[in-house]
Amino acid sequence: MNSIIKFNTEPFINALKAFFDELKVPVNYLADEPASLVDILGERYKATNETHKLIADVYALGMVNDAIFEGTETFKDIASVKKIKVDYDGLLIFGVILKKQPTRSQFAEITRIFNQAFPYTPVTIVFKNNNYISISNSERFKYKQEWREGEKVGKVSLLMNVDCSTDSLGKLNTHQGHKRILKAISIDAIKEYDRKNKVANFSDLYKGWQQVFNTNVLNEQFYKDYQELSVKLIRAIYPSKIKDKLKAHQGALNLLNRMMFVCFIQKKGWLMNDPEFLFHFWQEYNETKDSKNSFHEKWINKVFFKAFNGKAFNDPEIFKILPAKYHTAILEFPYLNGGLFSPNDEDNFVLEDKVFADIYNFLQGYIFTISEDTADEINLEINPELLGKMYEGMINATDLNDVDAENGIVYTERPEINFMTRRSFVEVLNKKLPNSFSREFLYHFCFDKPIAKLELLKKFKVDISELKIAILSITALDPSCGSGSMLIGIIQLQVELIRTIDEYDGKAHTPKDDFYLKKQIISESIYGVDIKEWAVRIAELRFWLYMIAEAEFSTLELTKEPLLPNLDFKLRQGNSLMQEIGNLDFSIKGLFKGRKRNAGASRKLNEFIKKKKDFIANQSETKTNYKKLKEEELVVFKEFIKEIIFENNSNIIRLSKGNGQQDIFGSEKKGNLFEAQIEDLEKENEQLNKILSSIKSTGRIPFSYDIDFMEIFLTKEDSGFDLIIGNPPYVRQEDILPAEDAVELERLLLPKNKAEKADVNKTYKEKLSAKVYETYPFLKTKAKTQIDGKNKTIDIYGSKVPGRSDLYVYFQLLIPSLLNTSGTFCFIISNSWLDVEYGGFVQQFLLKHTQLHAIYDCNVRSFSAKVNTIIYFHSAIINSNLTDNQYKTFKPVGETIKFVMNKADYTDTAFAPLLLEQEHCTLNTFRQHYRIILKTPQELWTEGYDEEASSFIGDKWGGKWLHSPEIYFNILLKGVDKICKMKDLITYSQRNTLEAFDYFEETKNPNEKDIPFLDSSKILNKIYHSPKEISHHIKLKSAKYKQGFKKYKIADVLSNRFIGDRIFFVQGDDYVVGDTFFVAEFKEKKNKELYLASLNSTISILNVLVTGRKNMGDGVLLFYGPEFRNLQIVLPNIKNKDRIEKVYSKIKNRQINVVLDELGFIANEPIRNQQPNPLNDRKDLDNIIFDELGLTQMERNEVYWSVAELIKQRFDKAASR
Repeated sequence: MNSIIKFNTEPFINALKAFFDELKVPVNYLADEPASLVDILGERYKATNETHKLIADVYALGMVNDAIFEGTETFKDIASVKKIKVDYDGLLIFGVILKKQPTRSQFAEITRIFNQAFPYTPVTIVFKNNNYISISNSERFKYKQEWREGEKVGKVSLLMNVDCSTDSLGKLNTHQGHKRILKAISIDAIKEYDRKNKVANFSDLYKGWQQVFNTNVLNEQFYKDYQELSVKLIRAIYPSKIKDKLKAHQGALNLLNRMMFVCFIQKKGWLMNDPEFLFHFWQEYNETKDSKNSFHEKWINKVFFKAFNGKAFNDPEIFKILPAKYHTAILEFPYLNGGLFSPNDEDNFVLEDKVFADIYNFLQGYIFTISEDTADEINLEINPELLGKMYEGMINATDLNDVDAENGIVYTERPEINFMTRRSFVEVLNKKLPNSFSREFLYHFCFDKPIAKLELLKKFKVDISELKIAILSITALDPSCGSGSMLIGIIQLQVELIRTIDEYDGKAHTPKDDFYLKKQIISESIYGVDIKEWAVRIAELRFWLYMIAEAEFSTLELTKEPLLPNLDFKLRQGNSLMQEIGNLDFSIKGLFKGRKRNAGASRKLNEFIKKKKDFIANQSETKTNYKKLKEEELVVFKEFIKEIIFENNSNIIRLSKGNGQQDIFGSEKKGNLFEAQIEDLEKENEQLNKILSSIKSTGRIPFSYDIDFMEIFLTKEDSGFDLIIGNPPYVRQEDILPAEDAVELERLLLPKNKAEKADVNKTYKEKLSAKVYETYPFLKTKAKTQIDGKNKTIDIYGSKVPGRSDLYVYFQLLIPSLLNTSGTFCFIISNSWLDVEYGGFVQQFLLKHTQLHAIYDCNVRSFSAKVNTIIYFHSAIINSNLTDNQYKTFKPVGETIKFVMNKADYTDTAFAPLLLEQEHCTLNTFRQHYRIILKTPQELWTEGYDEEASSFIGDKWGGKWLHSPEIYFNILLKGVDKICKMKDLITYSQRNTLEAFDYFEETKNPNEKDIPFLDSSKILNKIYHSPKEISHHIKLKSAKYKQGFKKYKIADVLSNRFIGDRIFFVQGDDYVVGDTFFVAEFKEKKNKELYLASLNSTISILNVLVTGRKNMGDGVLLFYGPEFRNLQIVLPNIKNKDRIEKVYSKIKNRQINVVLDELGFIANEPIRNQQPNPLNDRKDLDNIIFDELGLTQMERNEVYWSVAELIKQRFDKAASR
């Protein structure tokens, strides 16, 4: 980017033109002279506004539009641009000279003002301040939304402080990171990044720029470079320096984390007041080194392990090796501690200088900032959040061999996190303070901006001490915390709420106050677990950076005591689903059931927990370290187990004295009344002794919620978390494997170990299923019933968790058990379980054993995960203590559940008035910006219950209540007294594929005595086939069957199990039907063709598409017996019987085409750009049904469009795989 220097040497307007020429971006230039701010901004310009005062001159540089790409200028000046009054495909560019340096927020404010002045075109601004330029870009956005007048929508992206000066030799001082980003917005770079983008017009250019300004390009390049560097480091360490591959990986990660942490904190001026300390330190070494390859051991490790631990003063080697300029300065480096700068086994290696040269080349290619982005402002620099995104996108943690093994982590974007945390806090605070605050207050308090919160507190005159205590007492867990984004969202919200309360109370916060508040919240309220060690380490890094981002400290404060809390006890590496000691699943919480807590054990536990909390807050004052505390934890835990064993033995002795008791009639009873209790105690002791043996042999306790977070589970009567929130891993069922041993996981994922992987996968899923059933014993409930006339014993919940369940299902089932009785659960998760077969297990569990509050979807995606997600909220586990007989007949009850489909993203829907409006909906509600479908637990239960199988199989919650077209609900509303379910019209016919099939065998040489056999839908091309048209036949197996043979039943209607692009229901006749179909007889034979006609109308096709199960891989929809029996059809007026049957006689005997052809649509053209043109007989049939419902012409078109779109979406998706 050679043109950058011109901003330092030439007039601003000339430099601007040279800059865009080098980018090869064509510009329709407007003016070379500066314009009046009033002319540009109009009444939006405020001369007294401190931000507006920063502007010295403004240049209306020009317009980038389609015409200028073709060499045609369409605008002469800014006045002609102002005449645009509709959305315009163009980008307006301004140049702004500043009087002094703005803050990031002031840059963003100026950008918004310019965009508001030109609402029909996006605006990009190039700022100049002395020898620095900055660039801002804003997304296109509108200013009016129906539910929040005047709110902006777009985000402002900023590239700040690009140095355009030169050194004494005339070399540009521009940072390599800035050069990288400036180059990325050139047309050549956009083409290189996206080979499909030819950048031939404005839209192409804007698309490319949005990729850069949304940090996508920066993120991907940083990810790619980091991954290449990490592989280099691991190969430099393993196996030559460290023999353990996992330790080598962790060692490389620790080194890079420390280096990047310094990149962040040096920006605060804490390291010799040098924002580029780390690079200058390396330069100094290269200029003064006396011995080769000593930088790692003699220089940088001294900073990490001595200076940052307050121990530099007692290391004479520092003063011998480092230049004199560092001798005093290094004593003033901050005392960071926190665990990151504590040496451990993974650090036992020394790297050569050439490896550090690669590290510095990587680090100097990017600019680091300690401040994270907000929902409204993006900085094109590497911040802690971007670091988290990068790590959560990485493949398997020990990947050295290019194993293609995604670990299932998908990063949750800020809008979703913001919505989830605030919406969760409404529920949590409502439960903590049920009689103190209205939900109206809580929604506004959690979602309003801070200034509005202050007015809210004044309006409601609340008890702020009660509210503050409640907020600070909230305990929150993310069971798959990744890089900690969700937990940071929780902390940010708690800080925001407490800061507002204190300001209302006249105690405004300083940044230092916020630092100590964050420290308190992290120490007392926040808990995270992840299966990946590196994820936990990155979460720690982000926590520390978040804490210190805004705080400033004196040198004395930085060096006197550890600045950072130790997070080893707050963020834990472990398996959230399986907590085992040895091979035993273990839960202390289970041991406490029905037991009075031993005073001695509880006292010791409480003493240890206090010591642990003190250590987290300030390690130096506790005179201990993490290793010593873990050893003490082991001792305390072993004593605790021994006391339980002793107590059990005492009870066994006491209960054993019950022999020879008398019954109520005075007769001697044989045996012991307490025999069962004694047996239970003995079994428990046997398990506890095995646990002690395992601990003795391994010398450690693996992760367990009960033990690692004992302050949550062992010292409270109502144990558990107030809030569980998260984004569980997206791992498909065939890839579910034990993940604790990363090296073993990597081995299993190699293609050559496919068979072994399948065996391990099967065993581990069985183990997870068993864990679910052990956690909730009621899942084992059985009941006797009749199925097909036979007495059978069935499992109420099923015998196990369905084998095709993805990994997140086990999180859905197991993790709620960690809530306290007033807890709230919130997950963002794949939406598959709403519609697929295995989702029925989850649906039954949630309906019966939680109060499901709401399921939220959004048709505007804010992140690029490969999965479609929903957010849902529910209560703690309920109905877990019923009797066995109650479970046999128990049906769910509870409050209405809201299915909310938002038509704006989560940034816009995180708005209290909107959410309150949604909460107060008592009927199905359709608005321009959202829709809500209300369902009671009882209704959802009934709709998902299969009466024939006497079991709950689930329903299509997503397809029906979230994604179905709105015309579907209009039809239900208009047809409330004209629509019924198929099960009300049919009797359950004998399945010709069951009993009758035992008598038959297929024949290739049929005679007149053999029976036609319809075994596949592939031979069908019309609604009615006479028996003579059926080519396949069957015959009785042998003469011995003839005597007892009961003739098969002739079905009136056949429903195909597999729905493709031709959809119709078959009229049955005298033939046997194969297992491809579900069959039924109508109760009223005289109306058979009336019902069949309605079944084959387009409205019926719409209902099939809405209610059918999830697609198979080739776009085929599954439509099983429950869907068929619950299919809603319009009951035609009997007065129209002759008319309908006349139309039906035509349609049933002709070939049925694919749906799009039936409706007159062209597949490769946009559906909504076409007018429906159904075939004549279909149109005649449909009009009769439409007339029955009173549909308008627009509603009739909507039926056709919706059916066509559903079909097209299904097959387009299948074709894209």
